Amino acid sequence: MKSNIKLLENDKIVLFNDSFLTRFGSPGYYGVVKYLGDKSLSSLIEKLLSVFWWIMAALMVTGVPLEILALFRIPGEGSPLYAVLTYVEIPFSAARSSAYKVMILLQIAVIVPVTLILIRKLRDLFRNFRLNLVFRSENITLLGQLALLFLLLSAASLNILSLILSIVLLVLTEIFKRGAALQEENDWTV
Repeated sequence: MKSNIKLLENDKIVLFNDSFLTRFGSPGYYGVVKYLGDKSLSSLIEKLLSVFWWIMAALMVTGVPLEILALFRIPGEGSPLYAVLTYVEIPFSAARSSAYKVMILLQIAVIVPVTLILIRKLRDLFRNFRLNLVFRSENITLLGQLALLFLLLSAASLNILSLILSIVLLVLTEIFKRGAALQEENDWTV
C-alpha cells in the first residue's frame, strides 16, 4: 500500500494512503493536520496535558501517602511492598535501613512536585502554540524552565533520558531565541 505525505502550508500536513482514499472520500480533501492554532495538534496536546495533570495530581495525593506508609512498615510476605522489593531484588536489610528510607523520601519530595510543574509548563507552552504565539519571550522562558526541570528530574531519578531531553530543550531554547529575534525583525519590516 502506497503512502503519501504532502505539505500544504508551514503549519499543515496532509496524510493519506490508498485505503484512506477508497474509504473516506474522493480526492480533494484528505484530512489536514494543523500543528498550530485552534483544532490543531497543539490544541489536542494541551487538552491531554490538562487531563494528565489532574490524573497525576489525584494519583500523587493518594499514592504518595500510601507509599510513605508502606515505606515505614516492615513488609510481610503477602504485602505488595514485599513483592516490589523481591522483584527489584533489594535486600530487606537495605529496605529497612534509614538511609534507604531517606533516599526514597527525598526522591518523592523532588520527583512528585517536579512532575506536576513539568506537566503544567508543557501545557502552558502548548497553549501558546494553540494561540499561534510561537516565537515569543514567554515560550523561551518556558523552554528554559522545562530544560532545568528535566535536569532536576534526571538528577533525582538518575535517568539519562531526562538528561538528554534537558540538553535538547536547552538547544531548542537557543533556537527559539533566534527565531524570536527574526520574528521581531520581521514584524518591524513593512
